[in-house]
Amino acid sequence: DFEADISELTGEVRKYLPDNRHPFITLDPNKCINCGKCVRTCSEILMVSALDFVNRGFKAIVKPAMEKPLLETNCISCGNCIDVCPTGAISEKFPFKIPGTLPKENHETVCNFCSVGCKINYKVLSDDVYYVSNNTEEIMNSHNNGYLCVKGKFGHRYLTSGNRIETPIIKLNGKASEVKTDEAVQYASKRIKNIIKKYGADSVAIFGSPKMSNEELFLLQKFARAGLKTNNISSFSNMISDCEYDSLDDSLGLTVSTTSMDNLMNADVIVAINSNLSEDNLIMELKIKKAQKKGAKLIVINSSEIKITKFADLWIDSRKGTNTILLNGILSELIKKGLVNEDFIKTNTENFSELKNMLQGNNAEDVCELTEIDIEKYKELTHLL
Repeated sequence: DFEADISELTGEVRKYLPDNRHPFITLDPNKCINCGKCVRTCSEILMVSALDFVNRGFKAIVKPAMEKPLLETNCISCGNCIDVCPTGAISEKFPFKIPGTLPKENHETVCNFCSVGCKINYKVLSDDVYYVSNNTEEIMNSHNNGYLCVKGKFGHRYLTSGNRIETPIIKLNGKASEVKTDEAVQYASKRIKNIIKKYGADSVAIFGSPKMSNEELFLLQKFARAGLKTNNISSFSNMISDCEYDSLDDSLGLTVSTTSMDNLMNADVIVAINSNLSEDNLIMELKIKKAQKKGAKLIVINSSEIKITKFADLWIDSRKGTNTILLNGILSELIKKGLVNEDFIKTNTENFSELKNMLQGNNAEDVCELTEIDIEKYKELTHLL
């Protein structure tokens, strides 16, 4: 009606095709405002640099290098870029449709994929529709600062998979049949009672899932000891892993850490031995990288060139299976040079004289020959420690 002409006010418009090639992450540059939060998170916090600005000026856009699919870059699929993006230009590729206007409830919990216990927040629309979004203030102030690995961010999807077993199954007369939960509990109780009556309580063993919380494991062992009268309690982890979960019991009394991850920020030297942090403990790796910015030195002892070796101040590529020899050699050098804390040893340790006697005869040349590491690297290692 007003015959307004806006042609002089219109300008160039950028139009891009969304990138859906990643199984978990969608990139839609049309929504990007070039704030750079994802770029800084990926490069400065994670030190991965899978994303960066491409082109200059008005044509600048956030993309992987050479416009490759994210899976063909060094992207670790952690999804932390999703939570920092304010416009949805980087979003989760959901296995279901989520209308943005539907109300969502925040449900905080703890990730159970490993023992770090990262805090995570679920956005819940219904019992069957939910996803992880660590952008609440409480989560951001937790010990993992809202950051997650790929398991914490996307690992819950098995709960919504179509092939998940949701009802009890009993094998009767050679045929597996679905039954009600009460019927399955009664059947299991009857069979266990018959086994104990015939063979004794020691014939029964309880295996706990590594995904169970400490509270659940406490109730499980109480059920085994008080209910079934058996001390045969173990974890499914022991059935699938060759690790010795009690290897430090004789030395420390219990195979647990003697410090916390937060103490890494006060460390001068950090040694990562026989561990692939990028795969097994990304949050620990992030805290180590943060400590490095404060001046901490990182020593990686690993026979394989893993991802974190490129961030290490010193990489000791010892021959596989010789790290015990290497550690004994390091202890021997520190004792010879008088670099051990005698007061701490007297107050907190036992049998130190026996340890000194056991280490006699260790010398740098023999250690380097057996571990196949360079003598100069070995000297630098003992100097840093």
